This record gives sequence, structure tokens and C-alpha cells, in this order.
Amino acid sequence: MTKDSVNLRHTYDVSSRKGLLWWTSARASHWVHQSASGAPCGAWDPSGDCHHLAVWGYPHGHNQHYQGLGGDALTCKLGGEHGCISNWTWWLQVPESRLGIPKTFYFGAAWSGSMNAHNYSATVWVD
Repeated sequence: MTKDSVNLRHTYDVSSRKGLLWWTSARASHWVHQSASGAPCGAWDPSGDCHHLAVWGYPHGHNQHYQGLGGDALTCKLGGEHGCISNWTWWLQVPESRLGIPKTFYFGAAWSGSMNAHNYSATVWVD
């Protein structure tokens, strides 16, 4: 099976005992709220040292999108100095993916579902 032979972008890695490997779009599953030093902080903590990270249980996250009310366009309006969601920072990509959500969006767009981790999607590697 070649990468181009399947519409779902599946590839077969003959060196892997796991068999089928592929890229897929998935929703974030939960939040991690932590300081830059890694210490936990609260979901409602607006302090400068508390970071709100949407988490996927799969590695190599990229091509992120906001699925809540207003979609990606709303992230551009309320993303503050970080701009649109396509410019937001991936904090970790292995063994899971963590996307930093700017406070201006996390708190400022709460009415649109910005505090619901499932409203964020990304392309991730499934093995």
C-alpha cells in the first residue's frame, strides 16, 4: 500500500510490527494548566505564569483549528499578540501534543466554547 493509494492518507511501515500508521484529524481530549516551570496551576488562573494547554493523546500535532463558535476567524480577532490559531505555539509534540492557547482567547472567547478542549482540532500521528 502506498501513501497515495488510500484517500485517508494511510501508509504501511514494513519495519513496524504495529502495521498501519497514519495522519488523522482529531479533537483535543483535555487540558493541562501549568507554569513555565511545569508546576500545575488552575483552569481559572489568569496570571502571566499560568499556561493553558489543549492536549491530544497523539504525537506530532500540527494544522490546528478552532471548532467552536466563530471558528478560526475568531482566533484571529481574539488571539492578541499571538495572532490566529495557525501561529499558536506547540509546547510538546512527543509523546503527546500540547497546544498553548493564549489567555486573550481562552478567557476572552469563553462564550464561544474556548474553554472546551474538544473545540480544538489538529492533525496528529496515530500509530
